[in-house]
Amino acid sequence: MKWLITGASGLLGNNLCKHLSSKGHIVVGLYKSHSVDIINVKDIKMDLIDPAGIRDIISETAPDVIVYTAGLTNVDACENNMELAKLLHTDVPRAMAVEAKIHRSQFVSISTDHLWDGKKAFITEDTPANPINTYALTKHLGEKEVLEVNPKSLIIRTNFFGLGRPWRNSFSDWVIKELTSEKSIAVFTDSFFTPIGLTELNQIIEELVLLKASGIYNVAGGERISKYKFAHHLANHLGLRSDLIKPSIILNAKLSAPRPPDMSLSVEKIETLLGKKMPTLNECFETLALEINTNQ
Repeated sequence: MKWLITGASGLLGNNLCKHLSSKGHIVVGLYKSHSVDIINVKDIKMDLIDPAGIRDIISETAPDVIVYTAGLTNVDACENNMELAKLLHTDVPRAMAVEAKIHRSQFVSISTDHLWDGKKAFITEDTPANPINTYALTKHLGEKEVLEVNPKSLIIRTNFFGLGRPWRNSFSDWVIKELTSEKSIAVFTDSFFTPIGLTELNQIIEELVLLKASGIYNVAGGERISKYKFAHHLANHLGLRSDLIKPSIILNAKLSAPRPPDMSLSVEKIETLLGKKMPTLNECFETLALEINTNQ
């Protein structure tokens, strides 16, 4: 199977390229600034905001599957770059979904758990969106546009952690780096999510594509946890100093964009489809620990 991955030098895109290549798939990765640099993965530099470029690259590569992972993931930066956020989160995925339909490629768009106001836990796929910042609004519009032009598309809502790249660290990377340097960190006690490890997420993305799943799926971890407790559990699992983790609250952070206090997702739909439970934090931490040891 041939896969075309956008944002292939990013956190998810790069890890997905590695996973798919290791499984024997043909993988083409699109990047803007940093080369993909993975054995057996062909990387192509291109600017996704060029509509003609999108048409040409899909026509030339003829992929069976297109996965859109690109975006402006800095939530605060989206507030100051609304046009760019809309372009990357709404307009470009829509254009790619159209081309995917024309070329009969399966289209997968990676969405987010930021789409609501955070007043309710374990949000289901059919809960109406209620975005409170530009990032969430443009991602929500992107979901709507993609499914409107290509109803067979797969939308994956998620929140993940794992080994990143030097230019794109994950939340877990930050926690590990700071604690390893024995630096104190402040982590939110009032921000809840259902995180999943990148390795586990990549496997599920592949499974969903092979099943030709379509529509919206929450692909998250099986546990709701605060970011503060997540950092503590991660530190304890890796033998790092958890006493360096200090409690903080979102209201005192003075962030440019408001954040939903609860981003936890219900995983009942995905568990029913796959016939298995979503991974626990400990399972994801075990995988992460192995990957850290392998890369040392």
